[in-house]
Amino acid sequence: MLSIVATPELPLFRDWIAGFIREAVPRDDCPSDERLLAALGEHRHWVWIAGGVPVSMAAIGRRNRTAGAINSVYTLPGFRGRGYAGAITAVVARQIFSEGRAFACLYVDKSNPASNRCYAKLGFKPVCDAWHIVRPKLGLHK
Repeated sequence: MLSIVATPELPLFRDWIAGFIREAVPRDDCPSDERLLAALGEHRHWVWIAGGVPVSMAAIGRRNRTAGAINSVYTLPGFRGRGYAGAITAVVARQIFSEGRAFACLYVDKSNPASNRCYAKLGFKPVCDAWHIVRPKLGLHK
């Protein structure tokens, strides 16, 4: 069963975003509840429910005229290896195509063979490498 994440699920959403950030982008800060509620209001996050339990999520991070970018793919550690991330990613890709876009894309961690196999099974192909430049946090100056 598939469900759109709704505002009443803020505690779950907060925990999952924090887990995703810890694993994928540990230098980033967790967003405030205000930002999380705004994201929930955009209805771009989906959750896969298995046996009545939310187990995995993914989102459309951004859209342009021809493509949508999938991000925040996260499965709770105890539910990994069961195909839930692939299922939710496929649903989000289908949503992108149903909006009339020709491409769905996502960034992957090349050092994570499990996710790379999952995305390849869905038909994703490497196109290019991306470079991530981290800007130091700016302090306040008086």
